[in-house]
Amino acid sequence: MHSGYAATRSRGAHRAIAVLFAFALCIPTLSFGADPAPKSGSSPSRPNRLRLQPPAKNKAARPAPAAKTPAAKTTVSRPAVAASPAKPRGPLLDTRLDSFQRTVEVQPQGGGWKPAEKKMPLIGDDKVRTGSASIARIQLGDGTKVLLLQNSQAEMQSLTTVEKSIRLLRGRLRAIVRKIKGGNNFKITTPVGVASVRGTDFEVAVNDDGSDMEVSVFEGSVAISKLGDLGKEVILTAGDRIKFGIEQELSDPIRSGAVPPSQRLEMRNEVQLASAKDAIISMAAEESRNADFQVGKSLIDVNGQRVRTEEYITRASANQFKLVVLNQRATRFDYFTYTGTFNKDLPEDLSVALRQSRGLLGATAPEYYLTGYETLMSNTVDNITETATGGHLVKIDLNSGVYTLTDPTDVTNTRAVDAAVLQPDGSYKIYNPVSDTFSRVTAANLAEAVKISVLDSSTENYRDLSSGDVYWKTRFNEYGSAINGVLKTVFSKKSTVTNALAIDLDTDFANAPIITSIEQPSGAGNLHNRLSLYYSDGSKTVYDTYIIDDEGQLAPSSTFDGLASGAAYKNELDKWNYEQRVTSTEMNGRSIDLVIDPRIGTQSGLIP
Repeated sequence: MHSGYAATRSRGAHRAIAVLFAFALCIPTLSFGADPAPKSGSSPSRPNRLRLQPPAKNKAARPAPAAKTPAAKTTVSRPAVAASPAKPRGPLLDTRLDSFQRTVEVQPQGGGWKPAEKKMPLIGDDKVRTGSASIARIQLGDGTKVLLLQNSQAEMQSLTTVEKSIRLLRGRLRAIVRKIKGGNNFKITTPVGVASVRGTDFEVAVNDDGSDMEVSVFEGSVAISKLGDLGKEVILTAGDRIKFGIEQELSDPIRSGAVPPSQRLEMRNEVQLASAKDAIISMAAEESRNADFQVGKSLIDVNGQRVRTEEYITRASANQFKLVVLNQRATRFDYFTYTGTFNKDLPEDLSVALRQSRGLLGATAPEYYLTGYETLMSNTVDNITETATGGHLVKIDLNSGVYTLTDPTDVTNTRAVDAAVLQPDGSYKIYNPVSDTFSRVTAANLAEAVKISVLDSSTENYRDLSSGDVYWKTRFNEYGSAINGVLKTVFSKKSTVTNALAIDLDTDFANAPIITSIEQPSGAGNLHNRLSLYYSDGSKTVYDTYIIDDEGQLAPSSTFDGLASGAAYKNELDKWNYEQRVTSTEMNGRSIDLVIDPRIGTQSGLIP
């Protein structure tokens, strides 16, 4: 964090903002500690990477998730049916519930509802329903795929090689239909109308009471007709959308083909965004079942909008963890993922590794450290991505105002960095070895700026680094961040070093902001920070960060005053929330707006 900003805050508030910035979003361009305007010979502004510190106490060990056993091929027992409504046209088509996520149930013909099983066969009159944040994938023998999205119910009507028909009773489904030849056809019926397909990718939705129907076409064509007037059809092609109800004539639909191409594209994008949201929610539903840590709650954001946040940490692989944050508002959906790769397989108690990955005070090196990570922030339209590789430990020794940085894998790779250096203009250049950043301060702020607060796990209290201390941190040799595919910051280690010890001194930047501006838009008495980054191509990215309560009110700067112990600090953090809103030239007026409940960090060890 830029020390000029820190000087206006209490040290507790400084730590709160720094920890939440680092933990919560790990965003590509948090340049606290970089000069507001780089001086000649100084390194360009660069991002803050993930800052993880050990919590006040260990969590109890959790048993490792049980290994999944592949589901055996199942033959469904079906009760006898008194009479068949009609003989199907053509041979039966092999149709199965190929896979599903979270809560999915099947009602075989004439039977009761039962939990779904993978590869379960489906025949005419079978019904499938999905719960919240759930999805079912139905595979037809001709290659057609049907996705039944969350809170939906469908009935298999006719599944033959000649006639394929599924009835959507409520909710939404998406079908990707194999090209149909000859007299074969595929239909989706609802209580309102019929969508007949000739090879396409499309989506159908019907409301809970079955009074309204909506169809969107992504590829190919679909013929739409209304029940009671099947002789009248409207043909939709790629990019079109139509919505009508029981009380509406089919001649009065809302149809994208009747509006300019730009608006038609916007309508199509809206439907695609809804599908992307469903896919993300379904992925999260599956992953969170084996989560090591999970929290969630509803609150009011800083703009007065209600937001539901769901967060979890799971194991992506033997040596990887994944943090996921989902935000649902009435009018938008935002999410964040962070996947961290460790130097070795994770322990049974995941918090042990997460605590050590933030850095460690003491002569003994941490057993676990990050070797790389990937992050993604998105509003389902815009994406901010970040990737780091070549992670390695650096040993930091402090003696008489000088930090000695050493690569433990190559002790000849070492350098000394002064904690403070007087500049010709009377200011001081400060080095923070924990955040690995340089900053400028005035002489009046020097004494406060050189104090580097860390958690001492032997006492579970925060204290300043002092002469004789040894601290361990992870550095990365390569890093890149991008907004909507446009590279914003890129660096890699110099060929003259084995591993980077201080990023600004041991790496070469290919891209970076040229000016960094930090403001306090809500005044010095509130925890609201604005970071603006300006690039040589004329683009600009702005990060507004807030600490708020559950009613959306800003925390005062005095909130974290006097909290020296790790336990007291975490208890206070848990009462608040972190919100960050990002805008950028590349986003064309849109924003990414994420709220995070810090409990996911205090419980897992990501926050001290």
